[in-house]
Amino acid sequence: MGEGLASKERAGVLCEGRVVSPSTDLEALGLEAYSWLPMKSMPAFLAHKYPPAPSGGPRDRSNGWFANHPISKLALYQRLLRDQAKEEAAVAAAGGPEAAAAMAAERAKAAAIEAVVAAEAARTC
Repeated sequence: MGEGLASKERAGVLCEGRVVSPSTDLEALGLEAYSWLPMKSMPAFLAHKYPPAPSGGPRDRSNGWFANHPISKLALYQRLLRDQAKEEAAVAAAGGPEAAAAMAAERAKAAAIEAVVAAEAARTC
């Protein structure tokens, strides 16, 4: 199980005991992290994604490095996997045995990367 994320700014641990995987709703996780410990100041490119932070209370003084940055990187990887799956399906539909063999090799490589990312995610959240 995941260790979660602890901050000096707030008591408790975010996501303790939860595993984050490539199928996790990372947008919801990002909102949960922001609600748990809002950023001190919201970058303009993120302002549309989150509601205004409540006044007062603890803040992420790292401006997103606590949880937003790692969750955003996982979301980027998640989108990459989704796009690759769509591409592989199109290649498989159009190709034959050679395309299937090439896709199998790519899937094995992606699975190895996914295992490393999942292990890191489980360690951090």
